[in-house]
Amino acid sequence: MDEIVENNPNLSKFYELLNSTFHREDGFSLNEDEEYIYLSGIVKLADGNIKEIKWKTNKKLLMALLDRINNLPKTSENLAETILYTGNLYEVPVKIAGKHLLTTKRVLSRIPQLNDPSNNIKYSVGLLSDLYLLFILLKLKEKRLFEYAVHEIRRKIRHELYWAFETRVDNEINDDDFKKRIMDIESKDILTLLKDNFPLPFRYTLKIEAEEDNRSIEYFEEIGDAFLFNLAYNLDIAIIKVTSFEELYRVQRFRRLRRSRTDELEPPRRRYIPDLVYHYQMAISADSPVLQFLSFYHILEHFFQRVYIDDLLKMIQDEITSPYFSYKRRKDLLRLYSNIKKRIESEHKNQSEHEALVLTLKKFVDIDEIKRLLEEYDPSLIDYYQNHKVEFSGGDKIDWTNEKDKILELIAQRIYATRNAIVHSKDMHKSSKGNIKKLPKYIPFKHDKELQKEIPLIRFIAEQIIIRSSHQL
Repeated sequence: MDEIVENNPNLSKFYELLNSTFHREDGFSLNEDEEYIYLSGIVKLADGNIKEIKWKTNKKLLMALLDRINNLPKTSENLAETILYTGNLYEVPVKIAGKHLLTTKRVLSRIPQLNDPSNNIKYSVGLLSDLYLLFILLKLKEKRLFEYAVHEIRRKIRHELYWAFETRVDNEINDDDFKKRIMDIESKDILTLLKDNFPLPFRYTLKIEAEEDNRSIEYFEEIGDAFLFNLAYNLDIAIIKVTSFEELYRVQRFRRLRRSRTDELEPPRRRYIPDLVYHYQMAISADSPVLQFLSFYHILEHFFQRVYIDDLLKMIQDEITSPYFSYKRRKDLLRLYSNIKKRIESEHKNQSEHEALVLTLKKFVDIDEIKRLLEEYDPSLIDYYQNHKVEFSGGDKIDWTNEKDKILELIAQRIYATRNAIVHSKDMHKSSKGNIKKLPKYIPFKHDKELQKEIPLIRFIAEQIIIRSSHQL
């Protein structure tokens, strides 16, 4: 590392990022002079030949970008972790709900930069900026997601290099096309190389620039939402802000828990209820945490009627077969009638759904197994559920030290309250006594990060229900 890098902490930090991204054992190496940092990539071809390509980036430009990041204004703790805000600039990752990468790239590349001269605002959607690239790399390092992200970058770059040279070896392209392809690759700045190969969902961003320096984050959020609504209304596409790293966490962690390699797959040994499989497929294919949560909830809901009726019949059966019960005694018959009436009234008051959820959990769920899965997925989740309510729904904390049945009741309340906050959009409710009270309500995007925390719990429960309700082939 030369003297310029050593004497500049910001530049030194970027150099460390590059060293962490491009490993020597993967065929990459770093060099520098007074003006540039150089990156070399080596590819070993099928015919045994070795080819090398070089990229560079300007140190002074890097230092200017890193100084801007170092001097970002202090913001509220409630600001989404993926948002870059400077006072006159707002940038946040976006994705098109449910769309493949190629579709996303094609659609977003068609959206022009839009200028609002009356308010001196510029809107654009496209590849992340150089500033945002450095910002997000440092964030990923801080969140311990860096290695997952840069593994994807390395893989894509090596694939691009191998494909460029190997097609030439196979005589699939002529000399002129080959030279142009290599020139296109080598002409990229190191930052552009990183951006072109950055993993979703952080490769594309919404960027809003203002001429004034003192615009508030709330102002940018407001006009950003308005801009995305205009796109949705006119183009019939839902471009969604990505406001947390949970999506990267989810992909990374579930791959670690399951057989992610195709050579480890085995044929099925059990028959599953088709409706449950369809809801499960809907859940894991969904981008929206709302759709994920509700699809997993439908798996739990499948058994509500059955377990509720089974429990009611068992209560009647226990009552009439009790040695203390006599059909000749009026008071015994009245007690049985009263118990049945209470159950029916609770059903009319919608209390039965919560009760049916509790019964479903008691029938299918193994608490120790759920805790083990949560620990493997994210060790912090057990404490999170124990110490945090679901703020937007009022879902209960889960005290894992309780007896099994009590834990299941707390889980049921947390899940049911969250489901109701998602499904019901009323602000106010009139009680039977005529009092007006404010209802818990989920607000899309605003509460996404909090809702995503609830997905692992309901997913593991849904998976247990699918498996435990199945039959051997």
